[in-house]
Amino acid sequence: MNGKSYPKTKILAITIVALALILCLGGALAHPQSWHVDDDLKDYPGAKFTKIQDAIDGASEGDEIIVHPGTYRENVVVNKKVTLKGIDHPTVDASLKGSAVVIDVNGCVLDGFKAVNSEWAKDLEVLNAGILVKSDKNLITGNDVSDNFSGILLSNSSNNTITGNDLSKNLIGIFLVDSSDNTITGNNTSSNYKLGIDLVDSSDNTITGNYVSTNEYGIGLAFSSNNTLKKNEMRDNKYNFGVDGVELSHYIQEIDRSNTVDGRPIYYLVNETDKTISSDSNAGYVAAINCRNIVVNDLTLTNNVSGVLFVHTKDSKIENVDISKNFIGVFFSDSSNNTITANDVSKNYSGISLDDSSNDNLFYHNNLIDNTVQASDRGKNSWDAGSTEGGNHWSNHRCRGNPNDGEPYQINSDSIDYYPFEDRNGWDGISRFWFLPPMLIAIFVIALIVILIRRP
Repeated sequence: MNGKSYPKTKILAITIVALALILCLGGALAHPQSWHVDDDLKDYPGAKFTKIQDAIDGASEGDEIIVHPGTYRENVVVNKKVTLKGIDHPTVDASLKGSAVVIDVNGCVLDGFKAVNSEWAKDLEVLNAGILVKSDKNLITGNDVSDNFSGILLSNSSNNTITGNDLSKNLIGIFLVDSSDNTITGNNTSSNYKLGIDLVDSSDNTITGNYVSTNEYGIGLAFSSNNTLKKNEMRDNKYNFGVDGVELSHYIQEIDRSNTVDGRPIYYLVNETDKTISSDSNAGYVAAINCRNIVVNDLTLTNNVSGVLFVHTKDSKIENVDISKNFIGVFFSDSSNNTITANDVSKNYSGISLDDSSNDNLFYHNNLIDNTVQASDRGKNSWDAGSTEGGNHWSNHRCRGNPNDGEPYQINSDSIDYYPFEDRNGWDGISRFWFLPPMLIAIFVIALIVILIRRP
């Protein structure tokens, strides 16, 4: 052969050196880089990009993209693991088309942006947001999000941290759908048109230290289980707080008294027995979930989705409570053998509502005044305590007598107050003589007549 023959040891040495060079070069290439974006190249003339999406497309996994002040009219799709850092809150404006920012991959950071003008949903199949998260383990922090259908929307997403964001003038501030194990902490969700924070079909999330004010609804949990709420302040919302569901598990939550509505603590009892929530508690919201022998008395409960919520609760009592300006004053689900008496239930959308699994509850001596729907009862319950004690006062029912006998108040064909009261608190005027035996009443009347006859 024409050529030189190299010893095997020399070939091995050359191979090792070549591999080392490749590894070193690869390490250098893999080191995260920082890229700058400036829409007009005035704040950072050396920026390589004028659009955020171009920077993402040109970046590698793990890179940092620094975005300088300006307005970026684009729909940003984060499709690789990067950190986006805004300087002085640059604005991403979706111009009413799609979402402003969509995070499609795991492990991203979005810090310090304004996200505005996402497209409002035409139907619930396609939801847009200022910041739409469709992946896991992301950090969304320090953003201002406004004028969107949803401010921050987590869709089928888990293990994200949403912290230190300001959300206003959205239909919904923070919206979780089919999302679990997320942390929502230290956000300000104020002046959104519908909801401050809303969870739907979302479980095992931690909601802590958020300020939620001047929305129509503050914090709402629907069809969601095992969420933890601590130190959230809800204030000046039309309806501060509410939980909704169709089965017991949807109401099992860890919600302690560090959560407040208009400065007063939430009492959310789960699996409790023999408890009294009275005036000394200063409670602003009361729920009893899977409880027995609970007494709720001497309170004022206003501006929540439900003033008092009983779910799978029995042998309990609600008495002398002023329940007003809630969506539903008293709501029972799968709750039986409870007594509701001496309450003022007024100016709620629905005064008292019972589902079809709530039976054998007794309602009497309550004032139901100016509720849009005074009461709805899909179970089988009693709305009076008989002809002597009577039933309730209904502001939309004209009758004579305290109680009346012969002009019943009909809630539906099966739910009737047979002995309603003409006057508010008309039971205070029930003659004490009714409780005496007829013979004693006769003797008293005769004695009174004799005295009157003998008077000079």
